[in-house]
Amino acid sequence: MSYDPTTVELFHEFLVSDYCLVAANIFYIYDCLITLDIEVEYFWKGPFTGAKALFLANRYVAFVNVIVNYFQLIQFKSDKVRPLESASLIVNSCALFQRAGLALVYLQFLPPAVFSSLRAYALSKNWPLALFILILSLVPYGVNMADYGYGLTGFVDPVFGCLNTDVEPLNISILLSVAFQVTCLITSDVLLIIITWIRLYRRHIFAAVSRSLTFERVLIQNGTLYFIILLVMNVLHLSFSMASISGNGGYSAVTAFTPVVTSTLVSRFLLDLQRTKHKPQHLDIDQSTFIFTESSGLASMNFASRVMGSIGETLAGDTEVDAFEIDALKDMELSQVGQSAERK
Repeated sequence: MSYDPTTVELFHEFLVSDYCLVAANIFYIYDCLITLDIEVEYFWKGPFTGAKALFLANRYVAFVNVIVNYFQLIQFKSDKVRPLESASLIVNSCALFQRAGLALVYLQFLPPAVFSSLRAYALSKNWPLALFILILSLVPYGVNMADYGYGLTGFVDPVFGCLNTDVEPLNISILLSVAFQVTCLITSDVLLIIITWIRLYRRHIFAAVSRSLTFERVLIQNGTLYFIILLVMNVLHLSFSMASISGNGGYSAVTAFTPVVTSTLVSRFLLDLQRTKHKPQHLDIDQSTFIFTESSGLASMNFASRVMGSIGETLAGDTEVDAFEIDALKDMELSQVGQSAERK
């Protein structure tokens, strides 16, 4: 028995894509399980805050999407959206499933975008810059939601099952869905890591980072890891997609991992910030290197409180921390002068 080569090639692409999707989902569920105790300790207890809402949205929008992904394996009896006479009709309608399911997929872009904007503002105290990063981070959401304007729907294929389709021109799809949104994400990540490094360098933090869990360590390590992993994935996605499009019009399978990896990184970042917020800070002043671990400890508590507590009430500047550093320097200098006078 012979098969059409095009059908065989498409079947192979769908099979690889499904395998990647299952692997990504298993990875996400595993990470949720091993961090569940920390999540319960720091996010399920205490008052409901904006930061808690951000964490739960980031964590469980992705989790629900992971569950919905497995419904793609069921047999659909219809590819039409009909009046909802029974609950089972929702599952049996391919078009409705694709429209609702993809809306949930695209919703995953929102929590990381908000988190990126908050990080930018908390580090730079610059609302225009934070807004610019928010806009860059929201580009993928806007680009994908534009599919609904091109008649996004679903249909039942006798070979591949329930698939989505629209009338978006291929050149528009290539320009927006691949090059434009990936470039915006890379730009946003680059700006964030530059802001982080500059801010911490100005505070002489790099020399003070220790092996213990501190706020500065979370910012440096998690922020840098976040940047490197997503940069590599976005570059791979852009490269593979362009190569695939030039060859057979397909897309890379990297997109199966990008949403869950992004959600995982954001969740880990938020968990570490929350753990640091509740960890006692050791106060000390290193005179030789002019590093104020006392002030950085208070800055850590202040910053973590802003990001992890009520987001609206705490996004004011941390000028009080800068004033504390100046006062600490003056006190240290006066103490040294007093000790010198006593020796004489």
